[in-house]
Amino acid sequence: MTELTQGRTENAVLRNVIWLGAGEVVSRVLMFVFLIAVARQLGAYGYGTFAFGFSVASLALVVAHF
Repeated sequence: MTELTQGRTENAVLRNVIWLGAGEVVSRVLMFVFLIAVARQLGAYGYGTFAFGFSVASLALVVAHF
């Protein structure tokens, strides 16, 4: 009986890892496309301002989770 449940657990873990990896890839691709669209829309100076604000917000988020 334990062999049967162990096989199911291994399959479930593998499926979850695949879904998590696929979600991470999709998330990164969408962020890349979003940043390209923002850069094209805002121009060099506007994108620099956006990137600075984004980095400050990211650092604040790290500190908040610490």
